[in-house]
This record gives sequence, structure tokens and C-alpha cells, in this order.
Amino acid sequence: MNYFDRFVSNVQFQRDKSWVSQLTAVSCLSLATKVKETHVPFLLDLQVEESRFIFEVKTSQRMDLLVLSTLKWRMYLDTMNECYKLI
Repeated sequence: MNYFDRFVSNVQFQRDKSWVSQLTAVSCLSLATKVKETHVPFLLDLQVEESRFIFEVKTSQRMDLLVLSTLKWRMYLDTMNECYKLI
């Protein structure tokens, strides 16, 4: 949820259009799996089964780039827990 929260707090978010928030959530989940996992699931596997909207790969990729550019490609934020691991 970190990516989603950071993205929403940095852009003028269209809350009245539910597809925008769903696309943002799918994109942020996709980006999180790409950062953390060695095997990335298919985009369709990340989307909710009974969702009102199913997004194409190209649409999600464009949203990924928007999220990445908005977050200035800073996908990994240091936390206190990470600092303790280094000690």
C-alpha cells in the first residue's frame, strides 16, 4: 500500500472514477511484485476476479510508468527496520 498511498498523495486523483483507483491499485501491486518477487505473476492474476474493470497489459504499463515517474523511481524507502538489519 506504500506505493498507492505515496502516489495518491502526490497527484490530483480522480476519486469519482472507480476505474482510476482500481487501475492505480493494480499497477502498484504489479510494481511491488516486480520489486520483491523473483517470479512475477501475470497481470490478469493480480486483478480481482469479479471486478468491474479488467485492464490490458499496455494500459497497466502506462500506469506503471506514471506511478514510477510520480514517485521519482524511488520504490524502496529505507525504514528503521531496514537500518537495524544493517547494524
